[in-house]
Amino acid sequence: MSLSHSSRMKKRLRASCDPCRVQKLACDHVQPVCSRCERKGNAAACFYRENPFKRSRPSVASQSPRSQVLSPPTVPLSSPAQARLYPNPGFLGSSSFEAVVHELNDENQQCITAPLGSENTSLAREVARSTAQFTQDLQRIQNGADVLTLALNLRKLNATKILFSEWGGHSSDQFLGSTCATLFQESFSADMAEIEQSTDQVNGVLSMSRRLFDNSTKPFDISDSMSVKEFYSLYTASNLRWETIGIIITFIGMIAIENRHWQSIDSTEVERQRLISKLVEASDTCLLFCETFDNLNDMHITLLHLNFLLHSMFDGDQSFKTWRRLHDAISALFALGLHEELVEGPKTPFFVVQLRKRIFARIYGADISFATFLGRPPRISKRFCCIHVPLDLEEEVYEYGREEIITEMQQIDSNGWNTKGEIRKHAGRRWSMILATITEDILEVLLGRHPTNVPDTISRIRVECEAAWDSLPAMLKSPRESLWHSGYSPKQLDTLILVKLFYLHTLFLAERALSRHTREISLGSLSTAYEMLCWVNDAMIRRDRLSTFAHTSLAWRVASFALPAAGVLALNLLRHASNSFLQRHEAVSRMQIIEGLSVLTAHLDVLFEPGDGNYQLFCEAKRVLQSILEIAITPAAQRQVDGPFSDSAVGFSEADWESFDQWGFDSDFWSNLGDHPLLASEMYDG
Repeated sequence: MSLSHSSRMKKRLRASCDPCRVQKLACDHVQPVCSRCERKGNAAACFYRENPFKRSRPSVASQSPRSQVLSPPTVPLSSPAQARLYPNPGFLGSSSFEAVVHELNDENQQCITAPLGSENTSLAREVARSTAQFTQDLQRIQNGADVLTLALNLRKLNATKILFSEWGGHSSDQFLGSTCATLFQESFSADMAEIEQSTDQVNGVLSMSRRLFDNSTKPFDISDSMSVKEFYSLYTASNLRWETIGIIITFIGMIAIENRHWQSIDSTEVERQRLISKLVEASDTCLLFCETFDNLNDMHITLLHLNFLLHSMFDGDQSFKTWRRLHDAISALFALGLHEELVEGPKTPFFVVQLRKRIFARIYGADISFATFLGRPPRISKRFCCIHVPLDLEEEVYEYGREEIITEMQQIDSNGWNTKGEIRKHAGRRWSMILATITEDILEVLLGRHPTNVPDTISRIRVECEAAWDSLPAMLKSPRESLWHSGYSPKQLDTLILVKLFYLHTLFLAERALSRHTREISLGSLSTAYEMLCWVNDAMIRRDRLSTFAHTSLAWRVASFALPAAGVLALNLLRHASNSFLQRHEAVSRMQIIEGLSVLTAHLDVLFEPGDGNYQLFCEAKRVLQSILEIAITPAAQRQVDGPFSDSAVGFSEADWESFDQWGFDSDFWSNLGDHPLLASEMYDG
């Protein structure tokens, strides 16, 4: 190369001064101060880097992720992966500001210029904000090391090894799929094992924490040719991220709450509760790390949903913490655009579409369920969403080739169910999603301000519900009498019970909505409530035959299905006892109600212990049910009631208690029912 050519290359490659380079403005390269900075009064900030085009050497992480985990140095002084200075807006719809901006043509945009002197101010503020975030990022790396240290210490204890060895078998494959759960477990265990073998574990967890933060800033490049394993490799091995760690920690926390006996080896109940609190805090911390980089993705929203479930178990379904975390998951659903139409494309292979439909189904179903349980408006409305019902496919199908997937799709009927007669693990979730859309219409009647044509609306809803049940494949509709004697596996039993309970609960809600309008408990409401209670009672009595997550699942079924049913039946017994009930033919006899409520009350102690999130709810329900049963089985002649009921004594008149409009069966139902005149301790001496 000639000297003149080399000079021309150097001249052509001269770098801009730092202010012009940051703002991507043309620089005339005048030294010591360029003309633009001189004109803007920014001479003090104008400088030229010595080696502006020098490539940095590959990082240790890019050479060997495993060796970086075990490297001896502490947190490096170089800048860690930093959070975004400006937000990532996510999905923006047709009414957003960006839609308006896109309508502007290039000529109009060129007319928009920054005010004179704004470049210098903007640069100074960005530098200040970036400096402040640098300090925060160093602290986050230390906080991340604390989370990893907790996981490392748990793996060393005999009492908690079971939490790590069995977390993959406790419904993680139900939420993640077996491929994802296996890859997550293998990747996490490999990193933890190498740190355990290191001579400097303190710096090992610090280095791993930094690597996780570096990985968590990376965007994803998904293509339609990507396989399932390639997709999940974006979150594992050398690409291990905080989303992955958070999901694992959250599952371990759920198992620690679910399994009440693992601590008996060498720890106390106090230590168990302390550990559970630390795991919940660690799950929350991992979520904060993921939010730092504003890089929302499929596993981030999965972690949000699992964290909501963890708080439901830890804080209870009535807790604001639980309610807010469900809101966070819903917000992520909208930000990812999962409420829009989901179809295959260059960036969304078939299995990713199905994964996102399942995420939508879980969060939408949870929103409708909690809105019903708490008596609050749902936050997701089908009026603004494409309702996604995932297909009844096993996860292994997603790993097949294109031709094999087409073959499997040919064995799916027009309603999305498999035609092989198989009871698949996602059938219950799929069915609940179908009924959730009907339940949303019922909530319009129950919670709406001024519902109109209620009888006609409920009649239409009944028809829709029955049509949905008729379209359900026969293998998912097992009679209660033969359910436990048909050789079903524990998971199949779980699915069949849930399918029936979701159906009965939807009918029950429809009858409730009609009863609030007519102000009386209908015969249909009583019969549906009794049948729903019997299904839950059967599951509690035979809980040893259910799957490994039976305790948590049963507690949720009691809170969601059995307690509302018991409330209707208990009110009916009180009407009998107050002698204000008109004698007529009953769909459910008095003795059947007493028997069903007695079985429920006898088994409630199995489902809750002090410290459980829903402990107070179950205690209040049991206390009230026991009082009602005592009244029901005590002869009227033995009841000692001094004078007529006093309105002021209990806050309602007897006529008010007869009004069904008082009963929304929300979270305060059982404490309110305890104030019924017949249950007032000063009025009854049985």
